[in-house]
Amino acid sequence: MVVRLLAAGDEGTVRELLHRFKGYETIDPREFLRDPRTLLLVAEDDGGLVGWLCAFELIRPEGRRAMLLYEIEVDGEARGRGHGRALLDRLRAEAEARDHFEVWVLTDPDNDAAAALYTATGAERSRQLMFTWDVG
Repeated sequence: MVVRLLAAGDEGTVRELLHRFKGYETIDPREFLRDPRTLLLVAEDDGGLVGWLCAFELIRPEGRRAMLLYEIEVDGEARGRGHGRALLDRLRAEAEARDHFEVWVLTDPDNDAAAALYTATGAERSRQLMFTWDVG
């Protein structure tokens, strides 16, 4: 298993993973890959994509930085073999290398698989409540 950080030049890999995992047909990942505040990791096994993770660097007014884990997904047939853990370990290493003070994620309360993965990798459950506004 290999976990790679994607960058400019990996547009084909992004197209492949977003088509496979999300069903997207029209994809232009150039701006995302060029932005230094974004992070896209892929897990590969036997040369094929088995998982991915997307995160964003957030800068607080006082200058401290945090990493928001926005999405993580592992192919159903590849689950339970350490790919999710490897993606999260790499995310945490990237955040540490970038001098972030924390990594955080939101998930649905009934997403037991995500909760188990996050807990197993050292995350602590928060008591915060999230609200969203539909703006479009």
